[in-house]
Amino acid sequence: MYRLPAAVLPGVLKPSRLAMRYTFDNTFDPTPLRVVSPFPGTRFFGQTADTRVSFDRFSPKFGATFQLGEHAHLYSSYNHSFRAPSEGQLFRPSAGFSAAAAQALADSSISLKPIKAEQVEFGVRGAWGDFNYDAVAYDLRKKDDIVSLRDTFTNFVQSVNAGETKHRGIEIGAGFALSNVLRVDSAYSYAKHTYQEWNTSAGDFTGNEIESAPRTLINSRLTWNPVEAARVQFEWVRIGAYWLDAANTAKYEGHSIYNLRMNWKLTDVVALFGSIANLTNKRYADSAQIRSGEPVFSPALPRTYVGGIEVNW
Repeated sequence: MYRLPAAVLPGVLKPSRLAMRYTFDNTFDPTPLRVVSPFPGTRFFGQTADTRVSFDRFSPKFGATFQLGEHAHLYSSYNHSFRAPSEGQLFRPSAGFSAAAAQALADSSISLKPIKAEQVEFGVRGAWGDFNYDAVAYDLRKKDDIVSLRDTFTNFVQSVNAGETKHRGIEIGAGFALSNVLRVDSAYSYAKHTYQEWNTSAGDFTGNEIESAPRTLINSRLTWNPVEAARVQFEWVRIGAYWLDAANTAKYEGHSIYNLRMNWKLTDVVALFGSIANLTNKRYADSAQIRSGEPVFSPALPRTYVGGIEVNW
């Protein structure tokens, strides 16, 4: 009988078939609704008649782990999955400046395909005393990815299948106890998200990076526990630069912010908590995109104080 070496842990194979169906009953007359308003003006909302929409897909998953030693092991996995469009993406009325345009958007939404994804990842994780770590590299391919396509001049948004997208990157996380009362934890992610194949009425975006998808994300926390019942945590968050539109014509340069959190458990029932978000009172964008042909930045909150009492019984 063949036996696996002691260092090889059993793999996991999970073949499965997923299926779902929507039954839509529209109590309105399925013709475009006309809405008159001073701004942005008269709009029409396309609708779908009573219908049923079904989705199903075979989705296998496989994983394996190899133990390198007492403090580390390698792991890998392969996932093939799918996600059906949501109810809102399929049936929510689509806005347009004419009845024909609105109805065309509604007809387009009802024919959305499910997202099909294949991901391969290889990583290493482990722990050594008070130090723990996890590092992984991945390659994710999505076909018929559902994205929100915004017309940068009319600002109307349409959910469409993006053909094929690629997401490739690395993620690293580590934590270490500096002393009995002080600990540092950090997570770093670098990834590139690109349209492999996407040609729409707004243009051919094949080869461009996906908008609102920063390459770099960092989160680091320094935690101080002076006593068992109290905790103070300082946090640094970094959001890297990202494109504002699928055409990659303008960028938001990203930002770094700092936060402070505090907890103090007075008794088994009562605890105090507080936080200061955006310690340096930095002006930064919570989100950014192009609207009406111009970059638009949604301002995030300035320095914000939060405090309270928590009671459990």
